[in-house]
Amino acid sequence: MTLPSKSSFGPSVNRLSQAELSQSGPTPGSVISAESRLLTQYAVTKALAECETLSEAAPRILRSVCETLDWELGALWTVDKELDLLVCQEVWRSGRAASRFEALSREVAFPRGVGLPGRVWQSGQPLWVPDVVADDNFPRSPAAEEEGLHGAFGFPISFAGETIGVAEFFSRRIREPDPDILSMFDNLGSQIGQFVERKRIEHELRRSEHRLSDFVENANIGLHWVGPDGTILWANSAELHLLGYQAEEYIGRNIAEFHVDQQAIEDLLARLQRGETVDEYEAQMRAKDGSIKDVAINSSALVEDDKFVHTRCFTRDLTSRKQLERQVRSHAEQSQSIYILADAVARADDIETVYQKALDAIQLSLRVERSSLLLFDPDGILRFKAWRGLSEGYRAAVDGHSPWPADATDPQPVLVADIQTEP
Repeated sequence: MTLPSKSSFGPSVNRLSQAELSQSGPTPGSVISAESRLLTQYAVTKALAECETLSEAAPRILRSVCETLDWELGALWTVDKELDLLVCQEVWRSGRAASRFEALSREVAFPRGVGLPGRVWQSGQPLWVPDVVADDNFPRSPAAEEEGLHGAFGFPISFAGETIGVAEFFSRRIREPDPDILSMFDNLGSQIGQFVERKRIEHELRRSEHRLSDFVENANIGLHWVGPDGTILWANSAELHLLGYQAEEYIGRNIAEFHVDQQAIEDLLARLQRGETVDEYEAQMRAKDGSIKDVAINSSALVEDDKFVHTRCFTRDLTSRKQLERQVRSHAEQSQSIYILADAVARADDIETVYQKALDAIQLSLRVERSSLLLFDPDGILRFKAWRGLSEGYRAAVDGHSPWPADATDPQPVLVADIQTEP
């Protein structure tokens, strides 16, 4: 007979029903004591309580059953849903060297209805085989005979009516069915199945939490929480990168410290505490390098038991857009000023009117209150021709002085940040 492997299967073997195997009652001395069954239940329950995974619990479960109920070897199989096969997860045997039967069990995989594990999987019921060597649906029979294994039983590991695994145990003696053991392991199989499902759900929850945490932390939009008193409770990487701070420089401080308009942020917090949702609230924040970041804030509050817990703020960087808007606006104003000046020159009756229109254009485009117009006279000296808001003393100090020579062919603009500190 060809043994089934994880990639190929030999011809099907004849099936032996559980009803046929159960017709023979237990022989004297074969029934396990109630005390042993209780010890087994306790050991299995303890293993499930103390382990985090089935892989961790399986050796303890198999060993406990074998040692307490006097079985030689135990194996645990789980359903591979993609392959639609039972694959071996763990084998435990009493203190003898590894055998061909153990190695074969670790290597093969069973479809429904084939072998002891496959029949339990197909029926969803515990199954007892008095002697696997004489069983015509036990592909590992030659290896079992070589090792001297005979009696065996298996039970399903199930959850919500679905078999998700099988456990099987082997003895060196021919052992007749023990209904009490089968009944006990039917219940323990459900208990193990519940453990597997619970751990699967916990694992999925951890994965979901990790994915959500990764998404939030590495989103390309700034996110932060602010407590009722304005303290920053948490911020993601995008927010810290936007402002240039390390987490310890930002988290734990008051959000108002980073806003240009502190009154605006106080108003924002007050609105959130009243239960309002804030959309596209434009503000300016101070970055670590001293620059000002234009941002849009979308925020709502997390409220638990009618208590404000923290904000949920999304901070979107508007700096580039605002700079572009200012450039476009400035260009439009300059174009308008040039048009006004050109139109005024075309309509002017005298040069003085042209000078005044030029000052209008300068003040409009630069948004200033004081301005002047100076021209080189025939001697190459810079003289005031028109001015607004400049004192006589200032004009006297500046008149005749020029940052450019009169014959300069390509003079460049000069910007003075503070005339009081400029020599």
